[in-house]
Amino acid sequence: MKLTAMRIADYKAHKKWQKDREAVRRTFGYSPSPEVQENLTKHLEQMDAMNERRVRSPHYRNIADALSEANGKAFAHTYNSPQDVVDLAYRAEELLDKHGVPQNKRRNCTAVAYSGVPTSRAYARSGRSAVATKVVLLRVASLWYVTNVERCERYTGPGGAEKFSVGLTDVAREAVIANALSDFN
Repeated sequence: MKLTAMRIADYKAHKKWQKDREAVRRTFGYSPSPEVQENLTKHLEQMDAMNERRVRSPHYRNIADALSEANGKAFAHTYNSPQDVVDLAYRAEELLDKHGVPQNKRRNCTAVAYSGVPTSRAYARSGRSAVATKVVLLRVASLWYVTNVERCERYTGPGGAEKFSVGLTDVAREAVIANALSDFN
């Protein structure tokens, strides 16, 4: 099953939105006057509204159906909304950006995420497991596709936090190594 998670243009618009929001916050500081605070609040609400409209996708319904099918009745400790999946695609894109992988070398990179489960030691003693969601994303050209959504059991207790990893292709791995070594002779 192939479901579109997001387009790169959406990702770039999201990053610009985040930078604009942070710039507004830095400009006014932490204690603006009531009048400035009101203007700031209006501006941030407008930016939030624009961001909500931008993230909407015609494939949200398909992603939501796949998540509900995989999770069944489980709600806690699972990915429940399509926005969770889009956020995973953002995280994968940010990680690739951070390590200097060029856009043209990101094809066929994968992102795998397991939702978090309770991490308290009290859960560990009981030897229980909790229902979690596993989501696999594949980068194709300028899109992230959801290739797999499945229900999985994870042991509770220490180490039960959300797991997220990005798999690189050989071409992307070479780009990361070249970027890391670019400052040396």
